[in-house]
Amino acid sequence: MGSVRGVDGLLTFNNSLKSEVEVERLLDILMFSPVLIFCLAVTFLLVLSVRQRLVNLELKERAWDGSETKSSPLSNALTGLIGTAGGIYLSLAMLISFMELNVPSKVNVFSIGLEPLAAISFALAIIQPFLIRLWYLRKKI
Repeated sequence: MGSVRGVDGLLTFNNSLKSEVEVERLLDILMFSPVLIFCLAVTFLLVLSVRQRLVNLELKERAWDGSETKSSPLSNALTGLIGTAGGIYLSLAMLISFMELNVPSKVNVFSIGLEPLAAISFALAIIQPFLIRLWYLRKKI
């Protein structure tokens, strides 16, 4: 009888270990989900931002005489996005240096290490064409 209880106890212990491993696996998946959602959201916003920049460029530039080579609207939109983010980054860096603020070198967002000034600059550059569009719509009303 004693050996049967010992075997039952080992089986119960073994099953609890399996369930703990399954729980850890589930927790790993759940911890990965915010990272995946964050990356998908940033990618979605990036695509929308580039698309809006393309629309803004189309509105500005209707006529082209064909006398010189012309870069694609997508390359112009990406160049504008990166240039805007770089300009914002430099402005924020000068502001922080001037005010002598202490900013951490890295910030973890969903276990992704980001440089705070670069992340803020990139986020502002992504939403900038939407703000311009709202400004134009507001002026028309």
